[in-house]
Amino acid sequence: MTRWTLVFALAVSTAVAQPTDRLRQIADQQALLAEELKTGVLKVAARDAASIRDEQRVVFDLLSKNPTLADMSVEERVRLDNALQRINALVVSGRAALEDRRVCRSERATGSNVRKLTCRTQAEWDDIREQARLYKMDPQVCIPPGCGATDRNGN
Repeated sequence: MTRWTLVFALAVSTAVAQPTDRLRQIADQQALLAEELKTGVLKVAARDAASIRDEQRVVFDLLSKNPTLADMSVEERVRLDNALQRINALVVSGRAALEDRRVCRSERATGSNVRKLTCRTQAEWDDIREQARLYKMDPQVCIPPGCGATDRNGN
């Protein structure tokens, strides 16, 4: 299992350095993984195997459309990275691996049309979502004193 973790980390971390070779290496790695799933060399639950195959379809689809990483749009790179991370989490298996996997999103800052790639672990995204939910639950009405408002007497 450690072998796959290292290969996935290598595939994602050096993808920018040698785009054509990296995409070929990712394709070869995914083909090998598919073969190991098919022959039973890699032991995973049936549901996880189906999920891995679904994510591999995404990877192979993106690789067939784009000969190099530079040819991919930001959204396609996000989809590729996320699919590889999900495959890695399923191969490594377990809830901890799913929470530790990196998830990238293409975001636009308020007032800007420029997209920015933001990558965090799934646990960090979940925490951000929870903090936003808690913030929305807090009362948004300011009741004097203490909020900068004054009453009719100027107090």
